[in-house]
Amino acid sequence: MKKLLVLALCAGLSTSLLAFQQEGVAEGNKKVSVYGELSNQDKSSMLYIGGSAGYYINNYIEVGGGLYGYINTYDGDTSEAITLSPYAQYNFSDYAPTIIPYVGVGLTYSMYEYGGETDSQLGFSLEAGGKFFTAPKTSFTPALFYQTNDYGDTLGVRIALEIYFD
Repeated sequence: MKKLLVLALCAGLSTSLLAFQQEGVAEGNKKVSVYGELSNQDKSSMLYIGGSAGYYINNYIEVGGGLYGYINTYDGDTSEAITLSPYAQYNFSDYAPTIIPYVGVGLTYSMYEYGGETDSQLGFSLEAGGKFFTAPKTSFTPALFYQTNDYGDTLGVRIALEIYFD
């Protein structure tokens, strides 16, 4: 009886998860997203908030740009950063109807202010994640990322809500 109940529950969940086909990752679609990032650089943790916009040049490749930043107070000094990041992503859109793994690469240009001094850095980023579609044109997208610039290497986690348009 327990096996039958578990089987029925699994069948019901899989039917509800596959009740729609994602329509977001498709040639010509546009995407906007809002996200938060938690990263670690030089033994300090930072929380970033940002957004991005992208365009699908075909059913697999997205190009776009992001803008994110933070404000942090440490030992009486306030630090601020704003980062611009053009990117490209390859989406494995043939994987499943509602889950799409992806890999991405980008450039980063960051402007920092700390203790009254300003600086800017050019960097490089890599990321990998998955787009979990909760509706045909809405996805919840967690990702891991690595970023490097003159300040050092950063490893972090990004969580995004993405909305797609024709």
